[in-house]
Amino acid sequence: MNTLRTCLLCGATLMGRSDKKFCDDHCRSQHYHNQHRNQSSLIRFINKQLKHNRNVLFHFYHSKCTPVISLEALKKLGFLPDYHTHIYMLKNGTELKMYYDFGYLLKDPNTIRIYSPVKSRALIKWYDKISNTHSEI
Repeated sequence: MNTLRTCLLCGATLMGRSDKKFCDDHCRSQHYHNQHRNQSSLIRFINKQLKHNRNVLFHFYHSKCTPVISLEALKKLGFLPDYHTHIYMLKNGTELKMYYDFGYLLKDPNTIRIYSPVKSRALIKWYDKISNTHSEI
């Protein structure tokens, strides 16, 4: 009944308990770290892209006199408009695509207007609405 058991990570011979899977804490930790790293690589990519999109909007918002810019110019910098945190619907039915605290409104198929929460009444109202909702929970 004595079968040779080996560590799942390094293959070292295991001694001791019959349900032991790893030779030491390092191998156990590394094994589960590798599992989670593979599972969360998509999540890391998405979070990185969301932050990048927000930083591109931030840069153009603060470097332009008017926050109106070509969508193509943003895309050349690696901006991917499909990766956004949420969508805010204005009263007139227009969508504001949000990237954390910055957003944009599509003026025409190739031009956008960037919004900042500090200067946009619509966003301030939205944040007020959200904070009231969270205070009731």
